[in-house]
Amino acid sequence: MMNGNVRSIGAQSIRYIIFGGANTLLSFSAFVGLGLVVEPKLAYSISFLASLVAVSLLSNRWIFHGLKNWRAKLYYTMWYLIIFSSGQLIIGIVNPVELGDLVRVSGMILLVSVPLSFLGGRVIFKTREKAGNHVHLVNNED
Repeated sequence: MMNGNVRSIGAQSIRYIIFGGANTLLSFSAFVGLGLVVEPKLAYSISFLASLVAVSLLSNRWIFHGLKNWRAKLYYTMWYLIIFSSGQLIIGIVNPVELGDLVRVSGMILLVSVPLSFLGGRVIFKTREKAGNHVHLVNNED
């Protein structure tokens, strides 16, 4: 029999793959498309901003089912700014110019950003469970 934390991680992973996958596909397409007509760092900034808005508003509710307060959303947004910076660093190092370069850089960014965003969400969006007179932070079960 699985414990609740393992079930919760599995359910969150599935929701993350569905929501995160759709968000990533849109962000990836926007980055590559815009990167063909504007500077790649600007293209990444625009696509990331759109992604950040969606993630900040929807991740807590649809993926992690965690604490529903402004502070957790603020922390998650700040976490995403760290992830954004790592993407900008990758773009600066590789300096993509052509379509193939943009696709490769986007793949590199995904390899860094996907696990970071999931793990950040797991840590930031916790729920409170009362046990006697103590409050423990645990992950939600489905």
